[in-house]
Amino acid sequence: SDSVKYYTGLSDASKIKEAVASEAMIGSQAYSLVLVQLNDEKDAETIADEMLKGIDTRKWICVEADDLQVVGHDDVIMLFMVSSALKENVTSKQMVDAFKEVCDGELDIELKK
Repeated sequence: SDSVKYYTGLSDASKIKEAVASEAMIGSQAYSLVLVQLNDEKDAETIADEMLKGIDTRKWICVEADDLQVVGHDDVIMLFMVSSALKENVTSKQMVDAFKEVCDGELDIELKK
């Protein structure tokens, strides 16, 4: 569906068990946090790569997320992207570090754009 592509960058949701997204609903802030749980952990690298390549960092029209990372642990993938103009508030590194901490300090996948 269009929502799957918009939030995850994926054209097919068949390998996704569940997903959640957080974005600013008002204002021109390029910020997106997406967590995806997969049906099968063995698909994690492929799905993470598809997310990195498929996500539209200019989906907000007037702003762009130029700080993007996709990371994963077991069957969970996190995509975080934000405009570097918001670096005083948050960066992808800070979010990846927080995710890594929740994953007991271990990431299986680390991709950047």
